[in-house]
Amino acid sequence: MLPLYCAGALSSSALVLAAEHRFASNRSVVYLVRSRTSSLLCALIALMLAACSTRDSANPSNDGPAPDANALHLVSVVAGNMFTCAIDRAGEVWCWGSNDFAQLARSDREDRRRPVHVALPTPTVRLTAGEARVCAVDSLRTLRCWGDNVAWALADSTVTLLAEPRVMPVGEVQNVAAGSRFTCATNLQEEAYCWGGDRLGELGDGGDSLPARVTPGPVAVSVTFDTLVAGRTHACGLTPQGDAWCWGDKALSGDGSREKRTAPVAVAGNHRFLSLTAGESVTCGVDLESAAWCWGVAYDGQLGFAQGTENSFLPMAVAGGHRFVQLAAGYHRVCGLDTDGLAWCWGSNYRGTLGDTGRVSSLTPVPVQGARRYVSIASGDSHACALDTDGRAWCWGRNVIGQGGGALGDGTVESRSFPVAVIAPDATEAATRDSLVSRKSPSNQ
Repeated sequence: MLPLYCAGALSSSALVLAAEHRFASNRSVVYLVRSRTSSLLCALIALMLAACSTRDSANPSNDGPAPDANALHLVSVVAGNMFTCAIDRAGEVWCWGSNDFAQLARSDREDRRRPVHVALPTPTVRLTAGEARVCAVDSLRTLRCWGDNVAWALADSTVTLLAEPRVMPVGEVQNVAAGSRFTCATNLQEEAYCWGGDRLGELGDGGDSLPARVTPGPVAVSVTFDTLVAGRTHACGLTPQGDAWCWGDKALSGDGSREKRTAPVAVAGNHRFLSLTAGESVTCGVDLESAAWCWGVAYDGQLGFAQGTENSFLPMAVAGGHRFVQLAAGYHRVCGLDTDGLAWCWGSNYRGTLGDTGRVSSLTPVPVQGARRYVSIASGDSHACALDTDGRAWCWGRNVIGQGGGALGDGTVESRSFPVAVIAPDATEAATRDSLVSRKSPSNQ
């Protein structure tokens, strides 16, 4: 049995969706799981797992380090500025890397080079990371956030950071996305609300941009969103029909305009998307045919256009003809997983963030070293992480900031131009996790 776990950005209503590879090859069965865009994405990944599982088992180079009793088996991963967080199969949250704003939920603000456990009262089903902030949606649809409170992005005007996860005043939540200075979420009716910094229209309320707003307010749009994504200074939503709408910083809305948008506008081109991703200066999506499209600013080729670093304010096809199931945008870089589970990146290769040795940047997708098969991928500002078919995390890119760091979770602060395995948490962290999981068990309620 080869399980497929869809959580975080890959699921809109369930903690885990499991599919066995023995029927994953039957496309009609898998696509009937749920007729939502996120389910289509999960189905594509199920097909990908079916295709690559045999090849992985025959390739010992994909085995990674020897098994550890405390090894993590993860279902979802997110990345911020020099830190990473993930959800394991029990719904527990783990983080590693920079902790300068308590984004690891540790008040000592010391960086961690290996995963540490984040104590939350109920299992987590969805996770998002901003620049130095994390938000989690639990199985009861409660939203909790912690880390940097810049511009009141944690819905509090009295503190500069939160080391302890706090419930956000938004009621039951379906989805959440964190930008650099703002946070957005959808309720159970899939209506979007935002709060925090608004200097560039990030809150999408259609009014005059204020420095910040502490109270969540509705996004000024008549459609509903079952998916939200946020870049540094803009956000986008995906309707249940696959239509994309964006708002915020100039040149990133995808409607052909170079102006900021204080209310959502429809992305041009009549595209229907399975998923979206938003980075520092780029927005990308995967359409129903698994083709990748990007728009925005192309400083280092992060739009993936073979013709060069020319900006595009309308969606343009990424070069190479690859068929993708997921994209993840970071700082001047985009990475993605194709339908075989292989990782590709393009744009800036600062500190090895393309997973490729010897390049300054690439205008088109290049393969991440190792030919390992993955099921999920995330991009931070200057590093990336992906989960393999066993739920193990592999990261590459920048791993040091000042004297600290550890965003790659390999126990070092050495930057890597190839994927390295995230090591297991220490025995104390693992014991804390086991104790909490036991208390959350239905038999103990």
